[in-house]
This record gives sequence, C-alpha cells and structure tokens, in this order.
Amino acid sequence: MHIKPSNIRFTHDSIKNRFSCNRSLQYTYGELYNERITPYDIPTLTVTRIDGLWFVFRGNRRLWVYRKLEDRGKLHTIYVEVTDESIPRRRFTTTNEGREIVLRGSYHLEHSPGSTVWARLSNESDEQSFLDTWSKEAQCVALAIDTSGYFMRWRDGQWRYRGLPEDCVDCINDRKDSTHPEYVAFGSRERYFVRFEDGSSQWYADSHSFNRAAKIGKKKGAPKSLPKMVAFGPSGGWWILRDDGSSQWDDLPDSLMEELRNVQSSASFVSISTSGGWFAIINGSWKYRDVTNTSITDTVADEEANYRDIHRMHFGGEPD
Repeated sequence: MHIKPSNIRFTHDSIKNRFSCNRSLQYTYGELYNERITPYDIPTLTVTRIDGLWFVFRGNRRLWVYRKLEDRGKLHTIYVEVTDESIPRRRFTTTNEGREIVLRGSYHLEHSPGSTVWARLSNESDEQSFLDTWSKEAQCVALAIDTSGYFMRWRDGQWRYRGLPEDCVDCINDRKDSTHPEYVAFGSRERYFVRFEDGSSQWYADSHSFNRAAKIGKKKGAPKSLPKMVAFGPSGGWWILRDDGSSQWDDLPDSLMEELRNVQSSASFVSISTSGGWFAIINGSWKYRDVTNTSITDTVADEEANYRDIHRMHFGGEPD
C-alpha cells in the first residue's frame, strides 16, 4: 500500500546518522533528492497499526529520510508493507508518540544536496569556466591530465568541453553520424576513452591489456557488455566497469587493488591520480587513499566533520 511518510510515526526516540552499511542518511537523501535513485532502490519500509495509527515496524532511519523529502516536496507517498506483528517493548522507545525523532550527530540539508563542488585547475580561466559551467545536473565530469581542461555532460544530453587534447577533440567532433558523447575519461600520456550515445566507443591507450579489455563486447558473437566507465592509473594501469556491472583492472595502486580484489566489494566509480592516490565508491560507500594534496585532504576533512558525503572526486594532471 502507499502512504504519506508524514502519516507514519517513529518507534525509536533517536537514530544514528548512518545506515548499517556506513552510508550516511544525508547521502541517501541527496541521491533521492537529485533523482539518482528512487525509493524502489531502497528496502521497503514495514509498518504496523497501533491504536488506529501507523508506526514504522522496521526502518526508522529510512522514514526520517522520506519525511525530509516530503517536507521539500520531492515525494508525496511511499510504498510500504504491512505486518500484524507487535513491536517489541525494547524497540518502542519513542517518548512523543512517534511524532518526532532525534538524529544523533550533525547533518546539513538546508542547501540542495549535491550542489556543492570544490575544484582547482592549474589554469585560472579554465577553473572559472569549469565552476561557471558546473551544476548539480552534471552527469559526467572529466578532467584532462595533460592539459588544464575538462569535459562535462548534463542529464538533458547537452555537453561542453574546454582545453582538451587535440586527438580527443577530433574523436568527439569527427563522428559522421553526429552521435553525441555521453561519457569521457582521461589518463596521462594522452590516453582517453569516449563512449557515445549509441553505445560505441573510441579510445587511445598505450596498453595492450586495456585495448583487449575494451574490445570485449564489440567482437562478433561476444557477450554484449560494453565498457560503461573507465579510470586510467599511473604506469599504464586501468579500471573498466561494464554495462552488466562486472569490472576488470590491471596494474593499479596496491591499496586500490586490495580493495577491488575483495570478493565482497563492488566498485561503481573509481578515480586515480597521476601519483597513485585514489577515490572510489565501493558497495555504496566512498573511500579514498594515498591522497597527499592538503587542499584535497583538508576539504574532505571539513566535509566529514559536517557529516557530508563525497559523491565524486576527480583528479587532474598535477600530482593529486
């Protein structure tokens, strides 16, 4: 059945500001607010009836997120499952009949989630152009490694670039069918990867292993699982995420390789600096290692102190 979140009462008096997977409530709120996911991507709330009122049986933290979204007009009702089970007394800790709940720890939802961007490019005019161009509707962002430039594409299909290597510009502009690029990635030594709206791709990489991996799915009779996302590492290393969620990699920084080898880990985003620092989204949570640039680490520390999550981190050409 569907019901307004505001018509469901809490059963706890307080909740942690993170889910059991260590993802913050604000991060999930931001993903829903910006429509990167929907409530159907999240486990369904279970509710029960007590004295004619609906109480959440399981999912107080999810209910908190949904109520905030309802407050801002981002959703009106959610789908819930109903149970006849009684709520154990030890779990029914609300002191105000479930009308309100205390979130333990700070949170910031007053500004549109996902609307803050930190950027530093080596060329001041390129940096200002990037900041002027960026919006929370950006779907793909790529920083050039060998030049101070960028590529950006928005959800409506519009895209823009500035200061890119000549070979990549030719790749983007020389399509005879005028198919638009939907994803771009850059690496050092003029490496690049471009995927177009029709699923086709072009790239340059001085690595036989990358060339073989990128061609999988393009060969006749091969399973149609094309590269969806790419990260280039130092020393010719690379990571590829495919349409079916599978991934391949080679010659990456040791700490990142260790994370990716974990059979329980599934990376949905990877970014690697020219000096081996990296950022990744693994099992829905963000991690970063071996990043030594203080402007980055200080910014991340400030965001963490305010219980904000990092959605993406992109590295350019200078070390970290």
